[in-house]
Amino acid sequence: MNKTWHQKNSMPAKATLAQRIKWHKEHQKHCSCRGVPKSLEKYFSEKKQP
Repeated sequence: MNKTWHQKNSMPAKATLAQRIKWHKEHQKHCSCRGVPKSLEKYFSEKKQP
């Protein structure tokens, strides 16, 4: 766990969907303490839309 990153980058209170997605994308870059929540997985798909 990247404790320093977590201390400097807390999830905003009552975060919007866009804020949650952005936070989790940054989290993946800097820390691997947990995966993306199932409720957000569809926003992290590697598949490209036609």
